[in-house]
Amino acid sequence: MLTVNIQGLRGGKPYSKTVANSIAHAVNIMSKKLALNYHKGVLNIHLGRVTNKWIDGDAQGTCIGEFKDGQWVIDIVLARRKRFGLMLRTLAHEMIHAKQYLKRDITMIRGFDAWRGKIWRIRKKADPYRDSPWEREAFNRELALARYCKKKMGLENEDLSV
Repeated sequence: MLTVNIQGLRGGKPYSKTVANSIAHAVNIMSKKLALNYHKGVLNIHLGRVTNKWIDGDAQGTCIGEFKDGQWVIDIVLARRKRFGLMLRTLAHEMIHAKQYLKRDITMIRGFDAWRGKIWRIRKKADPYRDSPWEREAFNRELALARYCKKKMGLENEDLSV
């Protein structure tokens, strides 16, 4: 079973109990939709007090997965956003990455990123971020997952646009 922890950036309390509870509810909905709750592991959701602190460039979230001691440890960092809908959409994107780790779609082979068992190499003139197969999948599926979650949470008025 996947254990979910909602915490601050350094493992302490999140900046808002209300936001943490809403994120926990969203994670539960998304985990069921993506069939993640059957995997053994820990999913840590880190909520920052400051927008973009600890996240590279203009990213709104990150997801790192590591298999150790017979289980997965997935760490998702979400940047603080003024609109909850934006956090929900970012969470959907990062939860798709969590699924990719848990199902071993993303791996390393001889020190190279691999997608579904094949080493992925960037093409000339390609964007190493947006053109990777794991990012293409996450971007293609994030809005549908966020809309599904928004509906399940009863947040019809929440704006998901970027």
